[in-house]
Amino acid sequence: MGHLSFACCTGRIINFLSNFFSTSVGVDVSDNMLEVAKKNAGPHSMFLNVDLTSEKHLNDKKFDLITAFRFFPNAQEDLRNATAKTLIGLLKNEGLLVANLHTNYGSIRLRIFRFLRFFSKVKAPDFGVSMNEFEKNFTDNGFEIVEKVGVGIFPETEERIFPIRSLVKFFETFCMKLPVLVPYSENIIYLFKKKSG
Repeated sequence: MGHLSFACCTGRIINFLSNFFSTSVGVDVSDNMLEVAKKNAGPHSMFLNVDLTSEKHLNDKKFDLITAFRFFPNAQEDLRNATAKTLIGLLKNEGLLVANLHTNYGSIRLRIFRFLRFFSKVKAPDFGVSMNEFEKNFTDNGFEIVEKVGVGIFPETEERIFPIRSLVKFFETFCMKLPVLVPYSENIIYLFKKKSG
């Protein structure tokens, strides 16, 4: 079985999953990121500094699992679209794509941010991607959604961490089981497959 970690950065995902696959390929356009990834690489991992959207680099290889974390919301619309088209061509017919929306525009944290910004003298730039925009990018390019799970209901930031971690963990675990709360999560993990037919 083969795994492709698209925009693998420092390799956290590929290095976690590589023991479950006979081949794991990490792709990124940053040499610095790939050097860090290689330091913790598993025995079945290989890394390529290539732009998969510009030309074929994998010799028509198909993968059982493709992961793409923290990429799509950071990319411009044209690049998101080109990437989705590229990834569906690299996915086996029965394969799965896992991607995340880590700046959900509808999340509680970003709603609070926009509310506070309204009253602020210094206008910070708006950011985030809506669920509809994120999902449309994939469904327009041949994917269908299998499942989505919301993570990060509680509005934390890296600078301000809620002191009682066990309480937050309990709260988040409970909320993850409620599909109605997915639109309010800051991070949404999607499972996609190729559209049938």
